[in-house]
Amino acid sequence: MGGRKEGYKDLNKWRIYKRKQQKQNYAKGRINCKRHKWTEEEKKLLFNCPLTDRELSKIIHHSVQAIQVQRCKLKRKEVI
Repeated sequence: MGGRKEGYKDLNKWRIYKRKQQKQNYAKGRINCKRHKWTEEEKKLLFNCPLTDRELSKIIHHSVQAIQVQRCKLKRKEVI
């Protein structure tokens, strides 16, 4: 079946599969990550770094999910 939306007759099954894949991806990005405050350098890397979120996660020790949330928050601040 794979992860392609077109391959599923039942969209509810596709949503469940997609959510499961997202959780696995986030779990891989949490390795060796402890809670700590975001520094200005880390915030700058969110927009200026050519690496993927998972690679960036290993460098700055924030989870993939934390990186995505922080980037969204910063974008929202810029708009307002």
